[in-house]
Amino acid sequence: MQHREIITTKLEQVEGKLARLEFLLSKGSREDFYSILVQTRDLVDDIKSYVQREPRTPGEFSYTQQR
Repeated sequence: MQHREIITTKLEQVEGKLARLEFLLSKGSREDFYSILVQTRDLVDDIKSYVQREPRTPGEFSYTQQR
């Protein structure tokens, strides 16, 4: 996987933002929560685009093949 480090870093960022959202649920404001939520969605979109750019390896399972 060519972008393994980038994907791992972005997933760690998502984990951090999810922890922040949990905190905001108990102590924070609605605006802060929404801002972090938007940032997290953007990170997920970034990760998906990196995964889509990765070349498939021979014999790799595809979700679309399952349907």
